[in-house]
Amino acid sequence: MSGLWAAIRFLTRLPAPDPGPQPPSRYAPWLPLAGALAGAVAAAASALSGLLWPAPVQAAAALVAGLWATGGLHADGLMDLADGLGSHRPAAEARRIMRDSRVGAMGALAGAAAVVVRFALLLAMPGAWRWRALIAAAAASRAAMVWSAARGPVAPAEGMGPAFMERLGPWTPVLALAAGLAIAVLLAGGAGAIALLAALLAAAGLRAVAAKRLDGLTGDVLGAIAEVGEWVALAVLAARWPI
Repeated sequence: MSGLWAAIRFLTRLPAPDPGPQPPSRYAPWLPLAGALAGAVAAAASALSGLLWPAPVQAAAALVAGLWATGGLHADGLMDLADGLGSHRPAAEARRIMRDSRVGAMGALAGAAAVVVRFALLLAMPGAWRWRALIAAAAASRAAMVWSAARGPVAPAEGMGPAFMERLGPWTPVLALAAGLAIAVLLAGGAGAIALLAALLAAAGLRAVAAKRLDGLTGDVLGAIAEVGEWVALAVLAARWPI
């Protein structure tokens, strides 16, 4: 179970035993499950708030709990990426801007969009379906993140992101994708499979942009892939499918 504990500690702020140093090839296949656990925290917050309050409060509770469970890790990556791409600077300079701890105008707008989009999608779902969607979308987006990390290209940058991407095994993305698909289908049926496909397509688009504008993927790009992938998966699951 050392890989699972490492995945939980890597991706969330949920309590887990410290397994010691683990290579990414060992814990990356568990990241969809770690994401699902973070989604379960959001789902629990939604369900508990539903005992007393209407749907808008339930959606807000799920949003806040989800941000807490991940420590805002992926939203931070999205904001950094927005600042880098919004600068319209050469790749090396854009990556330097992304490493800056300060948030610029484009990053602030991206962060606001992350809150608004997620709240709207959660509010559009009936409560009995919302908890399934939260967990399925979280797993699907992390599977898309691992798949993207394995495919690269890796930007010439320092930090945890490139180190993570360069140490993935050949079977890591396949195992992560299988885990994400299993969780999504188990909870959401055919709509879950479509949600995973949508997250992968969104990830492919961000990979292409990063390759062109940043000379490859960084840790912030992976975070943005997880964040946007979750939006897209939630959008699929919020649609009026015959479920």
